[in-house]
Amino acid sequence: MVFKGVDNIYQVIGDAAFGTLTVNSLNVATGTFAPNSVQSTEKGLMFMAPDGVRLIDFNAHVSDPIGKDGDGITVPFLFAITPSRSAAVYNGGIYRVQVKNGSMAGAPQQDWWYDTVRTLWSEPAHDWDVSWAAIS
Repeated sequence: MVFKGVDNIYQVIGDAAFGTLTVNSLNVATGTFAPNSVQSTEKGLMFMAPDGVRLIDFNAHVSDPIGKDGDGITVPFLFAITPSRSAAVYNGGIYRVQVKNGSMAGAPQQDWWYDTVRTLWSEPAHDWDVSWAAIS
């Protein structure tokens, strides 16, 4: 998969040795500004799009944002500050992505975990300084 900014994703298939390379544009108007968020999983390729985390399955279908319509988490990714600095890792059924959340006071760095087996988002680790400041 080749990400062309946030506008498009291309699939390159074939074999260069046999001259059978083809480039197919996926019919979705999204991509990523967070290249370090792209991770291979047993369900496909996960990445942080500007509107949330998405999955490209093995048939090259791009999912809606995981958490669309309040079913999970999208706000930290919508308001990501410097998405090119975000990074992710995948292991043991967990996609872990770090983002600087501009929707919260102080724009804290947060780690969000998505369990692909249970299809659940975790809450980020609490920044107690920000929490206490918000209370007082």
